[in-house]
Amino acid sequence: MLKTGMKLALAVALAFLLAGSFGTGRAVAKSVDDQNSADVRVMIMTKTGPAGSMVYDIIATNQGASYAANAAITVPFDPAALKLVDMRFSGTPGWLKEVGENALVIQIERLNSGNATTTATVYFAKLPGAPKDAGLKEPVTVKWADKAGGGHGVSNLPQLVAQSVYPLAVSDVPAPAAPAKQFTSNLFVPGEPVTFWCNMPDGGAYAMVIKNGSDAFTEDMLSTKSKDEKNYSEYVIADDNGSFIINLGTGDLAPGYHSVVAYGNWTGLTAEGAFEVK
Repeated sequence: MLKTGMKLALAVALAFLLAGSFGTGRAVAKSVDDQNSADVRVMIMTKTGPAGSMVYDIIATNQGASYAANAAITVPFDPAALKLVDMRFSGTPGWLKEVGENALVIQIERLNSGNATTTATVYFAKLPGAPKDAGLKEPVTVKWADKAGGGHGVSNLPQLVAQSVYPLAVSDVPAPAAPAKQFTSNLFVPGEPVTFWCNMPDGGAYAMVIKNGSDAFTEDMLSTKSKDEKNYSEYVIADDNGSFIINLGTGDLAPGYHSVVAYGNWTGLTAEGAFEVK
């Protein structure tokens, strides 16, 4: 049995092992000439800010073999609800190129290969009369030039409110052969490895493994031999929308309240969904 803290430590270690194998965003229209191509991935992270404000880190990383030139990141926003008040940069230099009617553009002149990163911390003030949930609601887009003709990509979906734990949607699996729950989320970064564990009514926690990309099992349900023979995975990869679906059979679980926790190995984002077994 793995306690929650132990599982978090394993998840963080897994993130470092996987960082070289998976991207942190969704790039489209990438050139087939990999040696001359940049691959700019963009991620949005909500930060805690002063009352009446929304603060975001917009992080661009070049995971390609070539440098990216004139990378332009377009950030849509609602001018009736938000006003840009400040922007600060770290990493490779960038600047605010323009503020349009309903979007702003961040420019990076050159983002080198080898995971060079630019972070733009963007501060918005909520305008009088803005709805309570005012904030960035659309993914940002990025375009860049490189020696192979350039490319473009899309970020994850931004979160409106910074939380330590986000909700994981829970529903019954439609017409299952045995009792089962379905867990879904679209909060993670495209391509992000996500690991899971299940908190039990007695206070313990079991790591979860995944078969066929969506069938989840707590480790106590499986022998070491069956795991090796059936190619169970320690994680799932969020799809191009930052989404996943897993199904957990509940017929062998003890009665009481349980919760499944999803942990994003790059973002550190945690989502949790509770359910009852009667």
